[in-house]
Amino acid sequence: TKAQFYPKLNLYANCGGNIGTLHTGDMFAVGDWYSYSTIGINAKWNLFDGFRKKHQSQQKKYLATQIENNIDTAKGAIELEIEQSVNGYNKNIDNMNSQKENLELAKGVYETTKIKYTEGVGSNSEVLDADAALKQAQTNYYNALYEVLVSKVELQKSLGELYK
Repeated sequence: TKAQFYPKLNLYANCGGNIGTLHTGDMFAVGDWYSYSTIGINAKWNLFDGFRKKHQSQQKKYLATQIENNIDTAKGAIELEIEQSVNGYNKNIDNMNSQKENLELAKGVYETTKIKYTEGVGSNSEVLDADAALKQAQTNYYNALYEVLVSKVELQKSLGELYK
């Protein structure tokens, strides 16, 4: 766009020949050919174009600024996605560890309740409740483990490591 403000110089050259006859039948006969040639320079400089080039230049600067802003926004979105993925992964790891502790606790309670029942101190319903709690703790642990795996894949995806 800035180059449009500069003057333009064009060089040109022509050469040829002409036969001076009035009849078309004599055109290809050997006769006097008149040769000609021209050489010239053409200069062009638009002094005023209604500010068209100025506005085009401003529009292109605005477009370049807009593209830079879009790049910055995309970078920010990528960084935010990475940060959220890391936080989600860490949260899911903590949740999995808590569910593992709960599972170990539920196993201990079940074993204790079973021993109490075999010794005649506990009831059958306590054993059934402890068994249900143990199964629920196992389910919660496996769900937490699944969430860790899903969040790890999301983290790898946001870091761009998944498709390498």
